[in-house]
Amino acid sequence: MNPRPPPARPDDLVPESRIWQDARAVQSAASARGFDWEHLNDILDKLVEEACELREAQSKGDRGAIVDELGDVLFVVSHYAWRAGITLEDALAHALAKFQLRFEHLCSELEREGIEMRSESVESLERRWQGIKSRIARDETGARVAATVSPREPMRAPPSSGSPGR
Repeated sequence: MNPRPPPARPDDLVPESRIWQDARAVQSAASARGFDWEHLNDILDKLVEEACELREAQSKGDRGAIVDELGDVLFVVSHYAWRAGITLEDALAHALAKFQLRFEHLCSELEREGIEMRSESVESLERRWQGIKSRIARDETGARVAATVSPREPMRAPPSSGSPGR
């Protein structure tokens, strides 16, 4: 961690939940004293470290350690959001909407094929999920491109004589 001035972030980025407000206040106070990461990537490195510690706690089945490490993960996530100027609610709402859309596609796909989800292996469901993500991404990219194309004059046919047209 490097001392640095606290980032300027509007207070409207603080979620309404009291615990997230408390986390933001603690992070802001620490940052104001120079106890903060210099770059967002440094925060992501810390997030990976905390996620590994959570995995280790989970592998041991120690509920107290799991709660402790999950709290650390959430605290780092909230810090990243604050520093990046992203509201936690917006990020989670976006993730939820994506999940719901993908899950609806998955259910529809399985229904069309007459397959019960519970009968599918985790690997099969994951392959389907990845395919759905790819199809949706292609559809969204196509829609964004189509939305940016403005109507133009129709292209003129090239002159038939072989000479350049005017």
